[in-house]
Amino acid sequence: MFSGVDEGTFEWQMIEYWLKTEMTMKTLVFIMVFFLAVSCDPEQTVSFRVDNRTSNDSEMTLYAKGTIHSSFRIEKQASVVIFTDSGLSPQSFQVGDYDSIKFSFTNGKSIVFANDTLNSPNDIYNGANWLVETSGHTQIFTYSIDNSMVEE
Repeated sequence: MFSGVDEGTFEWQMIEYWLKTEMTMKTLVFIMVFFLAVSCDPEQTVSFRVDNRTSNDSEMTLYAKGTIHSSFRIEKQASVVIFTDSGLSPQSFQVGDYDSIKFSFTNGKSIVFANDTLNSPNDIYNGANWLVETSGHTQIFTYSIDNSMVEE
């Protein structure tokens, strides 16, 4: 096969061994890369968004253990993502983690949702009131508040 190399010599045995080993390693590496690529779970992203479909700017305040945990300003006719989890985050967002959630509007009105009861058909604690959109490995949970809710 190789000119100048006798097939019975030590050199030929080394070349033959190297070819077999090299082919085996390439095959093994290919198989490992293939299975790694196929078995990896693509990153799942989950976002929670609040749509303010009212004619007033609002402030969404989340209370945990009686104190303000976080607050978000939401302009009229706009949306705000209040939490995004890429699957790598040690945190998660659960509406039930909060004692109450308050929406205060620039017209002086407010809506308060308490975690202990479902106090309206539009209650933020009711999972049925969140629209879920799924696209590939992305889920977006959207809660919408509109003028009819503010006037109740």
